[in-house]
Amino acid sequence: NQVRDQDHNGRGRVEIIDQYSSEVDVQRFFTALGSGSRQLVPDESAGGDDQQFERSEEQAVVLSEVSDSSGTLKVTPLSKPYKQEQLKPQEVYILDTVSGSIYVWVGKQSTEREKSEAMSKAQQYL
Repeated sequence: NQVRDQDHNGRGRVEIIDQYSSEVDVQRFFTALGSGSRQLVPDESAGGDDQQFERSEEQAVVLSEVSDSSGTLKVTPLSKPYKQEQLKPQEVYILDTVSGSIYVWVGKQSTEREKSEAMSKAQQYL
């Protein structure tokens, strides 16, 4: 398990809570969360089709390059499908997700102007 082995240096404890868990374990889980109960967890069918959700998520994500290589700062949306090879170390990128999250990827060789402008552009998205 990655959380146990990598994120917590092998010292974490993994407990699985599922439909076969005892009521005591389930109650401990919700107590650790601060609220909730088994009855408040919707049936999996209420979540809809996972593949349809993932397709709509994928379509709504926008990756834009922030570059001043031409002398003026430009924010240019990249074309899909996105690949890691598109990320140049001399540029900065903004990833806008449909879920409302904004991520900024800063290339190691990017200029100070690109870095600061990318952050302000990302804040404008919010």
